[in-house]
Amino acid sequence: MIHSIAKITPAGMLVFFPSYALLHKLTTRWRTSGAYAAMHDTKPVFAEPRGVHSGEAFEESMQGYYAEIRSNPSKGATFMAVFRGKASEGLDFADARARCVVLVGIPYPNVMDSKVQLKKEYNNEMGGALLSGGAWYDQQAYRALNQVCFWGVKSTPPNKKTTTHPNRL
Repeated sequence: MIHSIAKITPAGMLVFFPSYALLHKLTTRWRTSGAYAAMHDTKPVFAEPRGVHSGEAFEESMQGYYAEIRSNPSKGATFMAVFRGKASEGLDFADARARCVVLVGIPYPNVMDSKVQLKKEYNNEMGGALLSGGAWYDQQAYRALNQVCFWGVKSTPPNKKTTTHPNRL
């Protein structure tokens, strides 16, 4: 599905995943199956690097993405990133840099994270004074979705698309 969307999207296309693990798993699967090469032939693919010391690699990846869009606006490029990652924090994806935003899944926080478990328990113990633990958990996922979807409407030329389809790739 991502490849099909890339074929009809001019300029830049952003693809957001709920986690680095899923991004890695799918890109590995696509490389094995040949789908990644087909996607890359349609639009050069760049990805958000993982890790706290990945600042320089991230900057190189972003500059490559921007350069591809500038050099061939009709073809553009694809940038794969992670909700709550570096690419979702304060970067400018206006106009040609994000003609399409694809959201792969819903970015719920890691339910096994002790901080998440404690926050849910605390909210449940507070009763009506706060959102329930489950409602807070849902709210966190939808905040991350809204943050990324904002680029889909921030500067809306007629050919900008925002696509959500969490059950299929």
